[in-house]
Amino acid sequence: MVRFKVELMGACRVVRLSTGDEVVFRTRKTRCLLGLLLLSTGGRMNRERLASLLWDPAPEALARSSLRQCLKELREVLGPEGDGLVEADRFTVALTAAAFDVDARRFRDLISRATGESQTLLAAANLWQGELFGPALPSAPVFEAWLQIERSQLRSALTMAMTDALEGFIRTENFGETRLAEELVRI
Repeated sequence: MVRFKVELMGACRVVRLSTGDEVVFRTRKTRCLLGLLLLSTGGRMNRERLASLLWDPAPEALARSSLRQCLKELREVLGPEGDGLVEADRFTVALTAAAFDVDARRFRDLISRATGESQTLLAAANLWQGELFGPALPSAPVFEAWLQIERSQLRSALTMAMTDALEGFIRTENFGETRLAEELVRI
């Protein structure tokens, strides 16, 4: 059952569906931790990798301690709706991904299903509200490098799919479809 709506495209915003209230994070790194977990395969990541992404070049002991603090904050800000959704052991951190409706996951799904269909591509383009995680980023060089790659891949996937569809329209002399071209220019 979905409990939270998460917007990662153009922002990093979490809304509690039961009340409609936005989840307020104390730190940007906790917000980014949630986003990293939600974008990872199965909602699971290695603790060492998370610590490296968010706290490198800090010493390992400090990075691990900071990760523990972020996990504590994440559990607190998710509140009762988040009970049991965050799991951590000595090696991994995991989220129950099904409890979160994430725009970036829907975006990726739409792009993977779009085979030149303008409606599917327009739905994906409508989810594009800006760069992944938006402008507010923590000072973390490894995270910033990872983020630049992710942003580039998302933008490229969309623009390539839209360009391919537009080329198909041109080949078939279907010049009436302008919404796709307008969205491509916007993005």
